[in-house]
Amino acid sequence: MATCTSKYKDPSEGVLARVSITAISKKMKHNYIESRPWPVRDCQAFVKEIVNLFKGVSEACISAYFISDSKNEKG
Repeated sequence: MATCTSKYKDPSEGVLARVSITAISKKMKHNYIESRPWPVRDCQAFVKEIVNLFKGVSEACISAYFISDSKNEKG
């Protein structure tokens, strides 16, 4: 699943959003969120392209940074 999330209006750039992709397997769920916001129209076009690309595919490779799910010192 791919969506445009965190939509907000920037005074100089218009409406911006972040690309968010969720990959789910039998045992795990991974969320990939673009670090920089895109103009919402570009975000929506990219999401449409990704959805079409992944249609009917059981496996895909996504290059992304890993963010640990371990707790910090404060819990």
